[in-house]
Amino acid sequence: MTKPTLCIMPLGQTPRNDWLGPIQRLVGDSVEVVQHGCLDGLSYEDILALDQRADDHMLATALPAAGGKRVTFAKRHVLDRMQENLDKVAAEGADIVAVCCSEKWPVSYTFDGQWIEVFSVMHDLVTGMGYKGKGVVFYHVEGQKQATIDRWADVEDQDFVYLADGRSDAEHEAIMQELEKAGYEYAVLDCFGFSLELRDQIQERLGIPAYLPLTALANGVRAAYSS
Repeated sequence: MTKPTLCIMPLGQTPRNDWLGPIQRLVGDSVEVVQHGCLDGLSYEDILALDQRADDHMLATALPAAGGKRVTFAKRHVLDRMQENLDKVAAEGADIVAVCCSEKWPVSYTFDGQWIEVFSVMHDLVTGMGYKGKGVVFYHVEGQKQATIDRWADVEDQDFVYLADGRSDAEHEAIMQELEKAGYEYAVLDCFGFSLELRDQIQERLGIPAYLPLTALANGVRAAYSS
């Protein structure tokens, strides 16, 4: 029996082997994992030159092929290329697609396989647990706090904490100490930029479950192939 093929689609470009390896381990050997970037084919300079408008919803990602440099760009540039990208990965044999981002994505595209929206999986995991206490939602990109709040608006009693790359050890420790005092019941790491290691650290330090897009994606894949 042929293995189903999962295509992960980073917002920026491939290769993203920092995600490919962990996702392959999480979904297991019964699924083949391949990758195709939403902005593959564009250079670092091309991405910097993409136009921006005052009302744009901005996204950010690192580009390993450009030495890990971070770039920001409007979400509409990803949306404009989405159907073309889906056609490419379908032609290459993808059975299931997941955009590596915890944003909400429209479903008005044509794709014969399974589409996993990571945010929806993570949201259903959290709401399905029936928590009664307060949760904490981490966002990774400064300036995206309101978008994160809007995505989780139907879940009551949450705090939102900016936790980004580049913080000093002292800053990180201060955040952890404040979180320990707050008595949260669960944590949501609402960005693909957050790692399994950070999830494990938060779970061990705070003694609460922490939900991560990487693991939500794997849960979505397992659900798709058990149905």
